[in-house]
Amino acid sequence: MTAKRYLPTFLLGLLSLLFVCAHAEAQSPFTFVSGAGSDANPCTRALPCQTLSRGASQVTIGGEVYVLDALDEDAQFSQMYIFKSLSIIGAGARAGITGILNIAPETGGQVLLKGLDINAPGGNGIQVQTTGITLVVDDCTIKNGVNGIAFVPQGTGTSNLIVRNSIITKNVAGISTGSNAGIFIQPGSGAKAVAMIENVNVNNNNYGIRAYDNSTVTVRNSVSTENVWAGIRSEAVSGGPVAVFVEHSQVSHNGGGGVVAVGATAVLRITDVTITNNATGVNYTTGGIVYSFGNNAIAGNASTLPPTPIPLS
Repeated sequence: MTAKRYLPTFLLGLLSLLFVCAHAEAQSPFTFVSGAGSDANPCTRALPCQTLSRGASQVTIGGEVYVLDALDEDAQFSQMYIFKSLSIIGAGARAGITGILNIAPETGGQVLLKGLDINAPGGNGIQVQTTGITLVVDDCTIKNGVNGIAFVPQGTGTSNLIVRNSIITKNVAGISTGSNAGIFIQPGSGAKAVAMIENVNVNNNNYGIRAYDNSTVTVRNSVSTENVWAGIRSEAVSGGPVAVFVEHSQVSHNGGGGVVAVGATAVLRITDVTITNNATGVNYTTGGIVYSFGNNAIAGNASTLPPTPIPLS
């Protein structure tokens, strides 16, 4: 009788404990992170957690992680994996991250990175290998990586990259070999990449922007300058189509070509683009084609090839 009398009380206590634990780990649509916070905190504005990983783990799918302050210009947050749709937003102070951001949300998911300063010595600043997702990079600085952004989705399906209002700099600057780039786009076999790059300064990288087979890239209102090799390169290696369209932009002071198309299925189109002070202004090899709408400023380069004209319409 005694055991039976106390069993409900025991069960109620156990249920209460489980409720408290579940409540403590309950996710929120908004979490807050501060370099002066603690991961023992509930990630609220009043009691922020300390690491981005903790803030991301406590936010709901599609939620927003706000960085309230920064302790140091370059290194207050370490590298992390992002496994679900969310936004990480620098609020009130930019969020400095040292290391790689690996983006791998659920299929069809979207990740927004805004107001971040990413310093990635020895690795990729941002890396995407999951297909069927969208990555938006807005108002970010990415520096000192192997690639600034390595957009290399695998599997099947189409992945989307949007980069805007950002600076991508010093990613393997000064080396004499390699394909690394400020923005490196190379989908795997069966995958496709669609990229929109707008109001972005890509400077002092190995290559500025480099896109491979099965990529469609638009570059608008952007600058690619002082890169070791090409400013913007469209390159077909395995016979998949790659199309790069550049408009209202500047490509200058690059040690190799300004705009380059390589391979029989590689196309690069330019309109209202200033191409100046490059080793080669326009270059194309092994069947690649650079088309011009006839309204570009191509001058002051050590050499250049004539682009293929196409009429304005």
